[in-house]
This record gives sequence, structure tokens and C-alpha cells, in this order.
Amino acid sequence: MSNLLNTLRYYFIRVCEETKLLTPYTLSKLLYFLKFHKYANMNQPCNLNEKLMWLAFHTDTKKWTNLADKYIVREYVNRKGLKDILVKLYGVYQYPSEINFDELPQQFVLKTNNGFGSVILVNDKKKINKKKIISLLEKWIIRPFGVISAEPHYRKIKPYIIAEELLINNDESISSSIIDYKFWCFNGKAKYCLTVCNRDIQKNHVDLNLYKLPDWISLHEEITSKYKNNSRVPKPNRLMEMIKYAEILAEDFKVVRVDLYITNSKIYFGELTFTSNGCRMAYFSEKILNEMGSQIKELV
Repeated sequence: MSNLLNTLRYYFIRVCEETKLLTPYTLSKLLYFLKFHKYANMNQPCNLNEKLMWLAFHTDTKKWTNLADKYIVREYVNRKGLKDILVKLYGVYQYPSEINFDELPQQFVLKTNNGFGSVILVNDKKKINKKKIISLLEKWIIRPFGVISAEPHYRKIKPYIIAEELLINNDESISSSIIDYKFWCFNGKAKYCLTVCNRDIQKNHVDLNLYKLPDWISLHEEITSKYKNNSRVPKPNRLMEMIKYAEILAEDFKVVRVDLYITNSKIYFGELTFTSNGCRMAYFSEKILNEMGSQIKELV
């Protein structure tokens, strides 16, 4: 049912765009209103959501398009001298039918290079249903990501399928899934880290926590009630290295979220994100959204 609704929503939006009834900018403001029951202040943006939205529609986002592409961004990471933190790449495919499963190892990940949520984790190749995987990838590869979410820079990414190494969670005492460390960087400096742990794709569940850098001060009280949880993530042993890598990757931007992982004491690059949650983050309190927004001193 959700897929049907998304399809109908997509065509409705496209018709509105073609007839000039609804631009991506207007849609973004509408979605913001529906989410928070108030209008985004685009004349004098204050909080992080508002400032990200302003940047998305009032500045040149060509770099965003390239670096939000999970395949092309690898070239950027390499140019920054951080090739060693790239996850091992097994293959890139324009069509699902091109995937040769016999050439892939027993464990791997399949995902699209655009958007989020389109990820297949393969723990044992012997147990997979190849036809089912191909069918799912065929749906994902034609999905017009960025239209429904009002994120125009994603719409310009040519879709591919990526096969890469499956990163293993090596400490289930802290999290049932590998921890995603999301470094919020402002003017090239990492100021906060949002951790995502205990991820359950089937149940659409994650535990979120926020920490202030560099001292790993818990800001758990700034996570809104819907996302509150009892989990805590200890300060990583290699935190200062992670901050260093995040800042190298963020140095060209006013604001960007740099996602990193660490497993078996090795740091890995995840992705760069410029419009987190479509500029509609509801898991942060208004207080911290304003504080984070104040880190962006000048919009132009």
C-alpha cells in the first residue's frame, strides 16, 4: 500500500510541477508545515532545518549532487587522501540483470547510489533468493528519488547499483547493529555526532543519541520524546581520528553531515549528506536545532 501511495504521490507532484502549480521549493515548505505545523522562516532562517532548506534552494548545489552520489563520492574521498577509509567495492551496475552473484563473496551489500533505505544486506549468499533481490532492485533503480522528498539535487543523480563489503558489527554488547557515527560539521569543524544504533530494518527502528564534540558530552535530552531510548554509545577509542577525517571531508562546505563507521578498530566512510531528512529533522529538540543552526554564520 505504501508503495502505491508513493507512486500516486509522485505522479501528482510531477503533474503539479509541469503545470507550474507546485515547485520543489513550494513542496519543501509544504512538507515542513505538515511535519511541524508551522511555516519555515525563509526570510530569516534560524534553526538547522530552515538554514539547510534555504541553502538547498538559494545556492549552487552542483557539488551536492555529485557528493550525494554514493559511487561518485568515492572519488572525492580518494582526492582528499582518505582512500584507506573507503569500503571495499565489488561492483557497479547500471541494471540489476548485470549482477553476477557468482563473482560476489559470501557476504556483501547491494544498494543504490542515490537516496536512502535502498540497501540489501547479504550475510550468507547461499540463502538468498536472487530473483527476489533482482525484482526489488528493479523497483529501486527506477524510483525517482528526490521528487517526493523535495530534494532536487538527488533528482540529478544517475542511478546505479553498488556491491560492496558488508561491515560486521563486532560489539553487540553496545548495539545489535553496526553503529553509524554521523558527524555534523560546520565550516569544516565537527561540532556534534549523532549515533544510530540497534537498527532493525524489519521493524523500522533505530536508537538515536547526540553528543557534543570533541569531549563526547551527551545531549540525550535534546532527542525528542518519540525517539528517546535507554541506549548510550561510549566514546570511541579512535574518536579524534574520526573527527580529523570528518573535517577533511567537510572543509569545502558551510555545513555537511559526514557518516563514518568503525569495526575491528578500523574506520570506514559511509556517505555525505547535505539535506538530512529532507530538512525536516524531527528527532532534534527546537533548542538544539537553533543551536546547530547558529553554527552557520553566513548563508552566502
